[in-house]
Amino acid sequence: MYRGDGVKRIEWIQKLQDMGFSLTEIKVFLRVWEESATAPKAMATVREIFTDKLRETRETIGRLTRLADELSESLAFLEGCRSCDQGQHQRECGGCGRSDHEVPLLVDGIAKR
Repeated sequence: MYRGDGVKRIEWIQKLQDMGFSLTEIKVFLRVWEESATAPKAMATVREIFTDKLRETRETIGRLTRLADELSESLAFLEGCRSCDQGQHQRECGGCGRSDHEVPLLVDGIAKR
């Protein structure tokens, strides 16, 4: 349906969307590019945009890595909860004293309302 350059443009747009750009932001990106008076100015603008996006991406990766660690810790804690007596009330969760370590926030926060 599309030829050479059209396919590349679609792939480029998809890549920018994967990076978190909205279609409106891509439109602005292209407008800034087209309005650049010189190639060095255009490339400087692209470098600046990509530098900002790389910083944002690394911050997101850090945040998601911390979240993954918290989820793993919470799941490990919850594995110990399989030993609760059937008669225990959920208000005792996280405070039953059966764990040998601190209750993770993702678990503890459920009961703390």
